[in-house]
Amino acid sequence: MRCCRSRDICSSLGPAGVTGLWTAQRCTAHRDGTARDGPATTHRPEASHYFLAARLHAERTWPRKDERRRPVPGDGVQTPGKSGDFTHDDTFSDMLEQLPGDRHGSLKSTIARKRYSQYAAVFGGDQSAGAKLYLLDVEIRGALLELLHFVELPLRDTVHETMTATYGKHWYSGKTVTFDARTAAAITKAQRELSRYQRDEPDRVVAQLNLGFWCGLFEPGGPIRGGADSEKFLGMADYEQAIWQASLRDRFLGVAATREHAEMLLRRIRRLRNRVAHHESIVFGIHQQGEKSAVGKQVRQEPLSALNDVRRLMAHLCPHLHDWLTECCHTEELLDSDLATAAITYAKAKRLNTDWI
Repeated sequence: MRCCRSRDICSSLGPAGVTGLWTAQRCTAHRDGTARDGPATTHRPEASHYFLAARLHAERTWPRKDERRRPVPGDGVQTPGKSGDFTHDDTFSDMLEQLPGDRHGSLKSTIARKRYSQYAAVFGGDQSAGAKLYLLDVEIRGALLELLHFVELPLRDTVHETMTATYGKHWYSGKTVTFDARTAAAITKAQRELSRYQRDEPDRVVAQLNLGFWCGLFEPGGPIRGGADSEKFLGMADYEQAIWQASLRDRFLGVAATREHAEMLLRRIRRLRNRVAHHESIVFGIHQQGEKSAVGKQVRQEPLSALNDVRRLMAHLCPHLHDWLTECCHTEELLDSDLATAAITYAKAKRLNTDWI
């Protein structure tokens, strides 16, 4: 089945699905101003920005999936419309063809030479094909970001709810769980930022903590520091027992059999997310920094493998949206294009001392 982005199939959710979408995104930062100050049980789906946005998309008439699909750069599909007219289905590659003057020269002048040259090198220096591959990479990162939204936010909400059930809503205070220095510093920083606005309730503290913090809770635990100078070594935190075994294991068993498996899955997803957020290339694979294979080779993950990791965790965290999110297959379409296939083939040929996963 082929379709486009999440916006194009929002109408397939229906009222129950729209409410489910709101349920999956309970973060205080995305609620309307009136609902923020009340208890969590009083929030109404119809008052949330997510609900309103979903309603607007559901009420708009989008082309049906069986009537058209989104064109992919390099697949020969042309977007209807007059020259110079951009539609919501135009890819960057389509728009490149409609730019006046020296299209490739204009694009190259805005991008670092070394960065741009690797895309043209895939095609033996062909600047036109290189420009299309570069813009395809941009679009792939955008498509991945849409899906990562349904991993990052549900992950922090799920961990927060599970830890709250085990240790209480202020589980991050350090009174019930002993955190390592890095985790404790992140919590202190978040609380300090919020204290300026006198808004340090649990939901806001949770929203202030980044993905690195949440992934860090699945690690073994690092050194604990404290004392008068705050640098005295007090031992090692034990996240295996205090966090995984005591709280998170049962909630994540469907996607990871052990803490180590959960740690590896989240570490790879975080690397993908960081590459997307920092505008780094995806079509040449994702380097797994610090990882070595059994024979000592560097490890690199193929884009489709990284996407499968995202979908695995997404299905586990958002089961009520699984069917809907499965139909958001725009990322697969882009990665399955001739240009993307050529890029990963080129990368494998250039990196012979690499194990690909």
